[in-house]
Amino acid sequence: MRLPPLTPWGWARALLTSRPFLMAAAFALTLGLATALLHLGAARADRDRLTAAIADPERGYVRQVADANERLGACRSTVASLNGALELQNRAFAAKAAEDAAKLDETRRLLAEARAAAGRARAKAAAILGRPLSGATVCERYEDVDRRLLESLG
Repeated sequence: MRLPPLTPWGWARALLTSRPFLMAAAFALTLGLATALLHLGAARADRDRLTAAIADPERGYVRQVADANERLGACRSTVASLNGALELQNRAFAAKAAEDAAKLDETRRLLAEARAAAGRARAKAAAILGRPLSGATVCERYEDVDRRLLESLG
């Protein structure tokens, strides 16, 4: 075997073209290709498993989405019903509040009238009781009180 010239590229060329190096490179490439094929097979198996899990008619993602859409439709229907009931209740509450406010105003008016009537009655009573009784005997004084009461009522 002839030795290459003693230049750096000459030795590198000799090493790169030598049979042991080429065999080692082929082995490394084969090993890398085998590893890549194993990973590819595992990835395909994972893909197939996940695709089957997604498309499973009983528990897959597609079924879960369909079930969720059904439940969502039921929830939307329930929310619409509840919104209608809430609106009805709010209208009834507003009507009841207006009715109660009217009753409260009427009650306040009647209370003011009752207080005014009580004030007038107190004034009459004070007027009746404020005058001195006339009469020498108890019977005459009683008749005087009776007459004053009849006058105040008449």
